Amino acid sequence: SRDVSRGRAVTLTLAYVLAMAAAYAVFGVVAGYFGANLQAALQRPWVLWPFAGLFILLGTASFGWFDFQMPGRWQGALSRLGQGQRGLAGAAVLGFAAALIAGPCLAPPLAGALLYISSSGDLLLGGAALFCLGLGMGLPLIGLAAFGATVLPRAGRWMQDVRVFFGVMLIAVGLWLALRLAAPVVALAAWGSLALIYGCYLTTRASDGTTGTVVRRLVCGLLFGYAALAGLGWAIGDGRPAQPLAGLAGTGASTTGQARAQFTRVTDATGLANALAAAKDRGQPALVDVYADWCVECVQMKNGLFQVPGVRAALDDVAAIELDITAYTKDQRALLARLDVFGPPTMLFYSRNGSARDDLKSVGTLDEDALVARLAAIK
Repeated sequence: SRDVSRGRAVTLTLAYVLAMAAAYAVFGVVAGYFGANLQAALQRPWVLWPFAGLFILLGTASFGWFDFQMPGRWQGALSRLGQGQRGLAGAAVLGFAAALIAGPCLAPPLAGALLYISSSGDLLLGGAALFCLGLGMGLPLIGLAAFGATVLPRAGRWMQDVRVFFGVMLIAVGLWLALRLAAPVVALAAWGSLALIYGCYLTTRASDGTTGTVVRRLVCGLLFGYAALAGLGWAIGDGRPAQPLAGLAGTGASTTGQARAQFTRVTDATGLANALAAAKDRGQPALVDVYADWCVECVQMKNGLFQVPGVRAALDDVAAIELDITAYTKDQRALLARLDVFGPPTMLFYSRNGSARDDLKSVGTLDEDALVARLAAIK
């Protein structure tokens, strides 16, 4: 506004952004306090699927098929709040309220940060990490307040393509949420279909210049290429979104079954003790994979890392045990406490004499080389 100086605009925006960041810091502290309980709750299908549906709905709205916005009553209330309190307090209240209302629209980064914080259990880290997330989200607002409308690009036909692009990105986020626990082949088919549809759309758009035409053709080529690989991988079987042609490398359905058959599944302390005792009697080292269906990284390692030929070969003379805590019962939580495990994904390693190798304990995901090295160490 012409009635507000540049410095005043920056000050009001800082109050708005800091309050918004404080709201996310509260989320971080709560996540750190509840720990794996929150992690389990956020990964349930009844939580993931509604969020996925919301993102897909927002994505289709970006195509201009219908209008989707905040209820008018909410908009009016926020507008009156902003008009009634022109000071820093009003900006702060608006920022805090915006974080609460717009929170569901930030599910991917917010959920990712919350899950990481819940894995650490650190309240200070939780609050600081989410506060930084809020600050990062607010930087564009601060820049706009500092430099004004001069930083905004001119309107034009390109804005329709940008709008569609962000609509596709929203749908992609919805698919990412909905397919996290789905079979890899199903996810591959979904991603391939999205790439094919978006590529077909881009072929119908005209470019303003030579550079735009070249860029558009390059993007279309990449999209159609991935869609073709995804279709071929789906037909072969055992393809994954990141590796559509994994089936050609000898990781087909039969080897997938072999990889999973290598693991002895247990769900309680008695089963784990019996499996470890059996391994000790056979003179075998043991690997305990703390797993849960609601742990996305666990599912990805089960369908990816443990299917890699090098890992399967390294597991041949190792007692592989899957401690499945999907139910997350009171007894299972007590068992995790005795094992000094906060939650999945975690890998525990045991020597041939049954002693735990705490120096090799892994929290989080591992790559192939790191896992093979740890398996070699317990052998």
